[in-house]
Order: sequence, then C-alpha cells, then structure tokens
Amino acid sequence: MRKIKLDEWDKYFLVFLAAFTVISLAMIQTPPTPDEGTHSLIALFFRDLFSDLTRHPTISFSSIYNYTISYLVHYPKLSLYYPPLLHIIISFFYIVLGTSFFTGRLVVLLFALGTLAILYKLAKRFFGNKVALLSAILFSVMPLVFYDSITVMTDIPYTFFFLISMYLFLEAFESKQRKYFVLAAVFAALAFFTKWNAILIVPIIFAYALFRKRSQMKNVVLSAFLVFLIISPYLVVMWKTGLASIPFISSLQVSATAKQDPQFTTPQGWAYYLDALSTYYFTLPLFIASIIALIFYINDRGKYWELLVIWILAYYVFFTILSNKEPRYMMPLLPALLIPLSSFMVLQRKVLIPVLIISFALLFSSTWGLVSQAFYYNPDFQTVAVETLQSKGNVLLATEPSWFYSSQFIFTLASMDNNMSKFVYRSCSPISDKLFSDYGIKYVIVSEPTDRDIENMRLVESTSNLVFENKFTTSTTNVSLYNYNNYTPQKQYCNFVCVLNNTICTDYVNPSDALK
Repeated sequence: MRKIKLDEWDKYFLVFLAAFTVISLAMIQTPPTPDEGTHSLIALFFRDLFSDLTRHPTISFSSIYNYTISYLVHYPKLSLYYPPLLHIIISFFYIVLGTSFFTGRLVVLLFALGTLAILYKLAKRFFGNKVALLSAILFSVMPLVFYDSITVMTDIPYTFFFLISMYLFLEAFESKQRKYFVLAAVFAALAFFTKWNAILIVPIIFAYALFRKRSQMKNVVLSAFLVFLIISPYLVVMWKTGLASIPFISSLQVSATAKQDPQFTTPQGWAYYLDALSTYYFTLPLFIASIIALIFYINDRGKYWELLVIWILAYYVFFTILSNKEPRYMMPLLPALLIPLSSFMVLQRKVLIPVLIISFALLFSSTWGLVSQAFYYNPDFQTVAVETLQSKGNVLLATEPSWFYSSQFIFTLASMDNNMSKFVYRSCSPISDKLFSDYGIKYVIVSEPTDRDIENMRLVESTSNLVFENKFTTSTTNVSLYNYNNYTPQKQYCNFVCVLNNTICTDYVNPSDALK
C-alpha cells in the first residue's frame, strides 16, 4: 500500500480543516429552515420506501407510484422533483444514526469538508500551494457557505461533485487521457443527481474546449454524451411521472412571482447577483477586490484564465436570466473568483498579513451575523408534534410563517409517527366545514407572528367548534393548538397539494399497503 505523503501545506490545510469541523459542530443546532424540512422529509421518504421494499419486495412501477402518492397525501410537502442523490445518502444515515435534522446536517457537513478538500486539491494542483490554502479558507468562512455547511441543503453536496468534475476535466486537459474525461462525466452526472443546476458543467467545458482545447473536442463531446446517457433514465422517470415540469412551475414561476424577483429585462435583474455576492459571500470590500484581482489575472493571462471567465459568465448570465433568484445559486461560481483573488493576495507580500486580517475580520463578522439571525425564531417543533400524537385525528396548519413552515413540522411529526397515523393539511387547503368533516381534522395549529394566512387566523378564531387547547411560547414566537370538538374519522384519503394547486387522493391508508 502506497504511503500518503503530506507536505507542509497539506498539514496547514488539515489543521484548518479540523478547526472548521469543531466550529461547525458547535453551530450545527440552529433552528431548521423550511427548505431543510423539505429535504429532510424526502430523505425520510426514501428511508421508509427502502425499508418497506425489504418487507414487500416489488419492481412494479405502479405499486411504487401508488406508494409515493399515499405518502404525498399524508405529507403534502414531499417534493420529489428534487434530484434524489443527497436524500438517498441521508436516508441510510437515518437508519444508522436516527432520523433527525442533526443527522442530515452531519451528512452535509461531511460534504462540506469534502468540498474544501477538493477545492484545495484543485487549486494546489493547477494554481499553487499558497493559492490553494487561501482559496479554501476564504471559501469556508463566507457567510452563506458556512451556513449551508450546517444545514440540510443541496448546494454544498452539489458543489462537491461539481468541483470534482471540474478537477477531473482539468486533469484530462493536462494529461490528454480519456479516462479522466470519463470520470469527469460520471461526477458531472452525480452533481446533476444532487441539483439540476449541475448541467451547466457541460456548456462550460464545451465552450472552453471550443475556445482553447479544440484538439480535445472529441473527448469533450464523449464526456457530454456520457453525462446525458447516465442521467437519461432518471429524466425519463421524471417525465413519465410529470415531476419534470414541477421545478419550472414552482421555482421559475410561482416562487419568482411571490418573491417579486427582478428579471433580466431590468437593470436590477442584472445587478441582483452582484449584490448577492457582496452581501452573502465576499462582503463589499472583498468583492471589489476580487473583481480587481480578476481583471489583473485576465490581463496577465493567468493559468486557465479563459476557463475561469467562462465559468463566471456561464453562472452569472444563466441565473440572471432565470426568473427565480437565490443567492445560493452562485456558490459553485465562487472558486472561479477566489483563485484570482488568492493569487493576487499572495503576490502582495508586503501587505499580505494586514490584508488577511482585515479580510477574515470582515468575513467572520458577516458570517456570525447570518448565523446568529437564525436563532431569532426557535420554536419547539417536537413538543407541538408530540401533543398532536396524543390521540386520533389529523392536523391542519392554519398559518405557515417561515419559522414554523409546514415542511419543518411535517418532517418532525413524520419522524415520530412510525405508523403514519396522521395526515397533515397545509394553510393553502380551502378551509371549510367540509375539510374538517371529511378529512378527520382534530388539531389546528396557529403560529404567530406571521405575515401570511391572516384570513385563516380569523376563520380559526371565529369557528365555534374549535377550542383552544394549549400554547407553546418563546420570547419571539407563539404557537397555539386548537382542538376540533366535533371531530369525526376521515371519510376520504385526500389532500390539497399547493405546488400542484390540486387535490390528490389515494386508496391506501398506509403507503406500505400499496406494495403488498
């Protein structure tokens, strides 16, 4: 067995990685976000599906489809239009470590460590030791990078696979060996199975090869073909089930409209990610420095400057044109800005130490500000869920503020309800006497403060059959639990799915019945 040799810079990096791990574990218990609840629930679905398939083996597509529909009727935040790789990985960790937000966060933290390692490896291999270490450290302390490293989100795992693919493509261009092109394609596909955005790897590499590596175009085309070959079965399933269109309806239209994101037809639309990069990642002084460094890097014709420019432009232009905008979409772009910035900082030897101190002070301050905000609302989802499990009857969430959104509550309840005895109804469900009488609702939850579902609050307060039962308070939150005193067992197994804007029904009370 070949012995691994660590040089001085590798040892520095390992010390930094250990420090990052300790700090991350200390901060990992922030209150869960709505998206975390969604991703955690998807992982729980796969855990239950794999477990039930071991008891009732089947390869019937219709049986698995009916299983999924029944699960969705129970828990209408089951969003299977997200690529499944991260959720499948977390599902196995649930089996070993238990089902909780902490388990999912631990998996993402492992991906974060891997991302830092591959960024360091990539930068060291192609840009030098000092640039590698500085790039990895700067990346780790950026506010949104650090925060997403301790939350159950797909961005860090997707960036991990993206950077491995990029590293292998660079290795392929250097060595001209086809095996690296094949491996790069495999990891590009894995990135796609983690987040749809990864498809940008293909045009980035194709454009670079067309511009600079035309002699390798045959291998690049082979890689692109292999990527589409690997992901095509998944795309077929998504198309056949109708799931392929949901991200475009939900993320590209509904979310963008609800948030009133600026569009690419306006100056504000093109400036959106400039503001996002300076606010959620670099801080304004460092972002300005990164742009200056990039200009110098291009002027000096630094190594792979064409690829870095294409990388930056591809991400910036594509997501600017996309109607739905999120600061986290820029995360895989960061290395392309950090490498020129780190190269520039390393060259300023006389002022390097003061510049680093100021840079890290700015980043630490901004990161702490972002993480500390997460603790402002800190409801006890578990206590509320336990209360609803005390007796028969389903649950209606009459209000869904971001701090007590349906996804966090549904995952918490589902992780405790091993028999799947509950159906949860969201605030988008048409609230009426029929909803209570036909769907067996006994518990109604109202969370305050809220800037949405105000009309639902009024309906709850004016409904005579709803009796106040309990209140769960913190210094900033108020969760009220009401009991419907005219409760009757449900007559139909249906639920309103907000993203579909439609009611779906199932014949199976328990999803596992669909596999029998």
